[in-house]
Amino acid sequence: MKPPREITSRTNPSVKAAVTLRDSAKHRREQRRFFIEGLRLCRDAFQSGIEIECLFVTRGAYEKNCGDIEKIAGPAKETLFISDGVAQRLSDTVNPQGIFCVCKTPEISFTPKREGKYILLQNVADPSNVGAIIRTAEALGLDGAVLSKGGCDIFNPKALRASMGSIFRLPVAVAEDMTAAVSKMTAEGFLTVASVVSPKARSVTEIDLGSGCAVVIGNEANGVSQDLIDVCSLSATIPMKGRAESFNAANAATIIMWEMMR
Repeated sequence: MKPPREITSRTNPSVKAAVTLRDSAKHRREQRRFFIEGLRLCRDAFQSGIEIECLFVTRGAYEKNCGDIEKIAGPAKETLFISDGVAQRLSDTVNPQGIFCVCKTPEISFTPKREGKYILLQNVADPSNVGAIIRTAEALGLDGAVLSKGGCDIFNPKALRASMGSIFRLPVAVAEDMTAAVSKMTAEGFLTVASVVSPKARSVTEIDLGSGCAVVIGNEANGVSQDLIDVCSLSATIPMKGRAESFNAANAATIIMWEMMR
């Protein structure tokens, strides 16, 4: 572990820069950096080969988790001991653990394999939904996820926490034009499925969601856009017996991904 500097001022430039990364998707994109909080996420980032530029840690957190923190600090370009007040400034949670990292954004792109299974998110806005879907996709063994440019930033702190580190391990890409991307997959022979709420659509349980499949989950308020539905192979719906109008996006994705992998 490199000899750390100590920071006690909440207005220190390094602290202010980290807070801006935490709060601004635009800044994260421009700087190609992101901010993470908590021992588990910082450890997952380190274990996944994410480049850690700066580690912030309180002395209390270091004493409690010195083994893990020494490992994380090893490849970090800089380590800073911070006061509890600075930790409160950096934190996006009620009870901060006192460990934070600024990381370099990894390359987020991949080429879908013809035999793979993928979940596609069109303008899903809630970071908790995005993170939960990615966590479930990794847990169930999907081959990757594709997010539309107009949806939640994948490195939003809430999305990172909800993913429980899966965001560092599951292949993820961001589509500049989701309709064009799906149209291309359809033309290449993928079974592309729009998840919709409609009695006219086929039940998801009646469709063979085997290899070479990509299912689209739509925006929480508006669902999958009509232009995207039009370029998909077919539309599918989850049968509902209660009076609820629809499923939460993360719940719908979980049901569909289970069907894809069973």
